[in-house]
Amino acid sequence: MKDNRKSTNTRKATRHRDTRNQGSYNNDSPRKVRPNKRNGKIFNKRFVGFLVFIGILTIIINTLRHPYLKIGQVFVEGNERIQVTDVISRIENPIGKNILFYNTKKQEKKLLENDTIEKAEVTKKFPKVINIKISEIYPEFYIEDDDKITYLSNKVSILEDDKLSNNLKDSLIKINIASASEKGIKEFSQDADYKEFINKVKKTSYMDSISELNLENKAHIGIIVKDIVVDFGNMDEITYKLGLLESILKDVESKDQDVSSINLTNGKKPIVEINEGS
Repeated sequence: MKDNRKSTNTRKATRHRDTRNQGSYNNDSPRKVRPNKRNGKIFNKRFVGFLVFIGILTIIINTLRHPYLKIGQVFVEGNERIQVTDVISRIENPIGKNILFYNTKKQEKKLLENDTIEKAEVTKKFPKVINIKISEIYPEFYIEDDDKITYLSNKVSILEDDKLSNNLKDSLIKINIASASEKGIKEFSQDADYKEFINKVKKTSYMDSISELNLENKAHIGIIVKDIVVDFGNMDEITYKLGLLESILKDVESKDQDVSSINLTNGKKPIVEINEGS
């Protein structure tokens, strides 16, 4: 009986030892290598960043090459004497260039390098149009007082003499004013009524045929056009009288008449004097 109890106790002790050893570390078993999570995260961020960079680069390249955003038209307005081709060549013809990367401010500076361009504005109209708006300034009139000549621009502003040719007056319109002194010329160039009159004259078809404007008195304006002396009268109904003068000049030209003077002071009943034998 004693031997059986001893044998039973021995088996229980053995099972107990086996149970305790189930979670023990065995030096002979192979070691498991755990992945380095930290290194994996760094690799993933770099890889994702690389993919983003490639994506952005691809978009930029495709945008640069895409025909939808290539400049196809250029419109110029405000030019009076400068040719459209000269304006476009000054900004290095933009046709075919990508409109997104076209530097308008840089082109405006290039246009302003021309002395006859006072203002320049270059704007984009997506997806393919560039609009250029310029304002020209150039000598168009002169006032003579004895040996002194003062040049005025197309906007009736005083120009600096040192930038102009001595023989320039032969191609300009002479203006007579009440006082050709420095003060008198300055006051004339700032007079709103005279500016309005001149601006309306500039819009007529016979502007280039005018050789002289007599603006000594607002109540009695004179014009010499095609060697014809015109008594314009006062500044009432300027637009109407300028249109009437245009009709008369066309009629005179069509009939090949030698007219010495035209009087517009009688309103709708102008007086046209024709030289004898005409």
